[in-house]
Amino acid sequence: TGTVKTTAAAKTTGTVKTTAAAKTTGTVKTPSIERPEVSLPNKPSMPEKRSGGFGWLGWVIGAVILIALAAWALSRIGGGDDLTASVGDAVTDTADAVTDTAGDAAGAAGDAVTDTADSAAETVTGTDLQPDVDAALSGTDFTGAVEDGAVVLTGETTTEAARAAAETAVADIDGVTSVDNQIVVVSPEPVESAAPAVADAPAAGSTINELLDLEPITFAVNSAEITAEGQAVLGNAVEFMNGNPDVNVEIAGHTDSDGDEAANLELSQNRADSVMAFLVSEGVAAERMTTAGFGESQPIAGNDTPENKAINRRIEFTIQ
Repeated sequence: TGTVKTTAAAKTTGTVKTTAAAKTTGTVKTPSIERPEVSLPNKPSMPEKRSGGFGWLGWVIGAVILIALAAWALSRIGGGDDLTASVGDAVTDTADAVTDTAGDAAGAAGDAVTDTADSAAETVTGTDLQPDVDAALSGTDFTGAVEDGAVVLTGETTTEAARAAAETAVADIDGVTSVDNQIVVVSPEPVESAAPAVADAPAAGSTINELLDLEPITFAVNSAEITAEGQAVLGNAVEFMNGNPDVNVEIAGHTDSDGDEAANLELSQNRADSVMAFLVSEGVAAERMTTAGFGESQPIAGNDTPENKAINRRIEFTIQ
């Protein structure tokens, strides 16, 4: 038995038994053991984050792909079945986690969109509409309560036209979805006479306005509809006419100078006719009255201030 040193090329030292006859020591060369080289696929580079792309989700997907490629390479080398199965399980778990995370993110995004839509709807149809409804009903005794775009109108009026006008004005507001018109039409309360009937026959050319010191008879804006206040004033004229059956009158309508002259002329005539119709409804014979519209042609004050214009918008009862 002797110790043999191999050449440097063998890169190993071994013990070699020789026969007794040989009784010598020599150099034995052993063949080199070459290990097979395994070529792995190049590691894929991580995708650059693009503006508006997947972001963190892209990185997770890239990691899953790398794990799958590593499992495939090990299975090619051999003896990697168990490892491949383990890696496969890991890939499956990772994919499930990605799916769950993506689902949660989508759900959260959907909830956020729903909340935003609900908030926008509340902004449009909620209490923000109240100032617009109040403005539309200004100058009336009506009120409008707003809830989720629906408006409930309440109050009282003496005419159906005023009730309908209030509903139309509110319905035209952007964001109003429905109008529940609960405004009640009532008969005007009887008004006691401010002055007794004139005992002596009034002189021709005088006016009931002067004799009774009547308040102005008012109408709806740009309309021949007599307001409740105007009807109360006309109650005095009705009492005068019924107390003086021999008196005949001309009912004259006048306007201020605002607007078109022809339109003002027509409006003044319509208002005079409306007053006559009211007196007839209260028992005054129609043959005792005539009507005329003079438009803006006979002002009794300048049309330079709102106060003077209000004076010019009038109804006169001239005794015939």
